[in-house]
Amino acid sequence: MCQARTTMLSLLVLCLFCGRNLSADEAPSAKPPAELEKAVAQLKAVLRPGQGQVHHVDAEPTVAIGEMRGYRVVVRNTWKEHTYPVQQQAAAAGRGPGEDGRPFVTKHSHWNFVLFPAGAKLPADAAKKISWPEADDRVKSFHLPVALGEGYGCIWFSNTTIYHQHFLRDQLKLAGGDDRIQLLVRGLSVKDEGTATRNSVQMLFVQLGDKGFDALNQEIRTNADPSYAIRSLAYFRDAKSTDRLVELHGSPVRQIQQAADYALVCRPFRPEAKQAYLDMLGNPSRVYEAIEACRQFDWKDSLPQLKQIVEKPSSLGAYRGAFKASRELAGKPISPKLLAAEKTIEQRAYTDRGRDQADLTAARQAILDADDVEAATFVGISLATFLTKGNITQVQREGIEILRVLPRATVDKMLNQLAKGLQDESHRNTVAKLLQQVL
Repeated sequence: MCQARTTMLSLLVLCLFCGRNLSADEAPSAKPPAELEKAVAQLKAVLRPGQGQVHHVDAEPTVAIGEMRGYRVVVRNTWKEHTYPVQQQAAAAGRGPGEDGRPFVTKHSHWNFVLFPAGAKLPADAAKKISWPEADDRVKSFHLPVALGEGYGCIWFSNTTIYHQHFLRDQLKLAGGDDRIQLLVRGLSVKDEGTATRNSVQMLFVQLGDKGFDALNQEIRTNADPSYAIRSLAYFRDAKSTDRLVELHGSPVRQIQQAADYALVCRPFRPEAKQAYLDMLGNPSRVYEAIEACRQFDWKDSLPQLKQIVEKPSSLGAYRGAFKASRELAGKPISPKLLAAEKTIEQRAYTDRGRDQADLTAARQAILDADDVEAATFVGISLATFLTKGNITQVQREGIEILRVLPRATVDKMLNQLAKGLQDESHRNTVAKLLQQVL
C-alpha cells in the first residue's frame, strides 16, 4: 500500500510539473538529455567568430506547446563600445576599448533557440507559439520565428534573421522546417536598418541552384519593384543568368535596367554581355566598370567610344579610365615606368612621412624624362587632380610642378581640351583652376 501511494504521489507531481511553462530559474538543476547535449555541441561547432558563444542551456524543459516540452538555448555575442565619440579615434589608432584609459561599456546580443525532442507532435505554426524575447542585435535587422528543421535528435526553432536561419540550416544540414525559398523571397521586400535583410539574402539564392533562379524569375515578373531580385542574379554565373540580365538591361523601365546593370558590373565581368557593357560606356554611373570590361576583354571595337569619352568625359575619373584603356587598346599603352612613378608620388597621400625624398625625386624625374610627352602630361594631370581621403595637397602640388616643366604646347592643349569637354561642372572648374596654376 505504501508503495502504491508513493507511486501515485510521484505521478501527481509529474503532472503538475508538465502542465505549465517553467522558467529557467524555476527549473531544478539537472543534466540535459544526451540528444540536447549532442545538438548543442553541433551548434557550438558551426558558430563563426562574431556570432557568439553558447551562454545558456536549459537543464530541464522550460517551453511548453500543448503537452510537448522544449529546451531553451541562448547564444550570446559580447562586444565593447566607447562611451563617447572621442574614443573612436583610439579605436582607429589600433587601441581597443579601455586600453587608452578612457571609459567603455560592455554590450551583449542574444540569439535564442528552442529545441524539442525528435518525434514531438508539434503544430505547423509551432515557431509562432513560442514566447520569444525581443531581438537585441547590434544592428536592428528584421527577425522572425522560424522552424529550422530536425537534426541531432532534436526539432529546432529560433527567432532570428533570415540570413542567420539560412546559414545555420546550411551548416547543420537540418531536414524539413519552413520553406527556405519562401523565406528568402520574403527577405527581398523587408525594409529594415541599412536594408540589412535585403542585402544579406541576395547572395543566398544561388545556393539553391535552379530553384533559386526560378524563384527570382517569378519575383522579377510579378513584383512591382523587382530591383533586389534582379540584383540577386549577380551571384549566378552561368549562361542562363547572363542572358536574362542582358534581356533586363534592354528593358524600357529605368528601374529594371539600372538593377540589371548593377548585376552585370559585379565582378567577374561577363564577356557574353559585351553589347550591354558597350551601352554602359554612355552611362556616367557605370562608365568606370564598362571601360574596365573593354580593357579586360581587349574589345578594340570600343575604341571610338573610348576616344569620345576622352574628348567629352562625364568626370575626371571617366577621363583617366578612358585615356588609359584607349591607349592600351590602340597598342600604345602607358609605360609601366611612368605608372610606377605616378604610384610612388601618390603614396604621399597615404603615409604621414610620405616616401623617401630620393624616391620622390627619381619618380618626378622619370615623368619629366619620358619620351611619351602625351602620357607624361596625362600622369601630371592625374596627380594634379588626385583625390582621396588622405593627404592630397602634397600629391597635387607634385602634379602641378611636373606640368609646369613639361612642354608647354602639349600641357596647354590637353588641359584646354579637358576643361572644354568635361560634363561635370565642379570637375570642369577644377581643371580651369589648374590651368591658372601651371601658367
